[in-house]
Amino acid sequence: MELIRLIQSTWSGAQAPQAQNGEHTSTRNPYTLHTAIQQLHYWWTEELCSVYLEVVKYREKTNPDTSSALFVLCMMTGLHLLHPVMPHVTELVWQGLRQITSTPTRQHDSDDAPPRMCLAMQPFPREDWFTFISSFNAELVDRKFRTISELLHSAAQANAWRALLRTNPDYKPTDANSQVTLQLVEPERSTDAEEVMCALTRLTIRDETDTHLPTWLYLSLGSNWSLCIDPKAYDLDWTKQELERRLGRQIKRRDQFIGQLKETTDSAALEPNRTATQKLRGFEQRIEDLKRQLQSLENCL
Repeated sequence: MELIRLIQSTWSGAQAPQAQNGEHTSTRNPYTLHTAIQQLHYWWTEELCSVYLEVVKYREKTNPDTSSALFVLCMMTGLHLLHPVMPHVTELVWQGLRQITSTPTRQHDSDDAPPRMCLAMQPFPREDWFTFISSFNAELVDRKFRTISELLHSAAQANAWRALLRTNPDYKPTDANSQVTLQLVEPERSTDAEEVMCALTRLTIRDETDTHLPTWLYLSLGSNWSLCIDPKAYDLDWTKQELERRLGRQIKRRDQFIGQLKETTDSAALEPNRTATQKLRGFEQRIEDLKRQLQSLENCL
């Protein structure tokens, strides 16, 4: 919602009337468009394509009878957001999607048929997009948002672990399940949460009846999910060495960046800018994540 309003404000009036003397003052932030486009790019690549469409593909695979309406809805939403930025391309795609989802009639083929609706004539944003907010409790909305954020972070951590698990060449599979599976730590299980995690990781949920005792690799601090593996199937010593190598490299890069930052700020007597602060924060976050992974692995060895 905030993203839609941010983009909409870019094309709204740049002048705001002053009630006292009738003068107009500019209220448009010169960086509003840049920020809007940046957030739009992030939403399109990281949320629409990497989350929503992955869940849609998972549903289509696990349930062939599922309608493609959800996929079309995702694409329609994305096109509405992209349209002010690239109207010609989005209009062509939008018309193509409408032809797929609508049933042609004789009226559309006649010369007297009314002009086909176009995306440019659709209100952006439409007011009814936000009608659901008034009926929701703000605390409930915040809780749902936190849940989704935690799921996305847990899925990212699970995929990060998989890149660090190298199969042990001397391992011989037995009747025990050696396939990496996701296991919910808490007894409470949610079908929706499981669907999201399976879609984003391409893993399966561990069967509760499985008596084989696996090794649990906790994904992140506060996460309800863990990665269950057979420690004999993977070279965990190599995994530990790789984590230590990555941690050392991140610490070295952080220290080098801090040194460069000090030289720049001392010579110019300036405070670090926002970009530098965010980059430094990124180093710190990656270092903390690697430390947690190492701690989780050491608990299993």
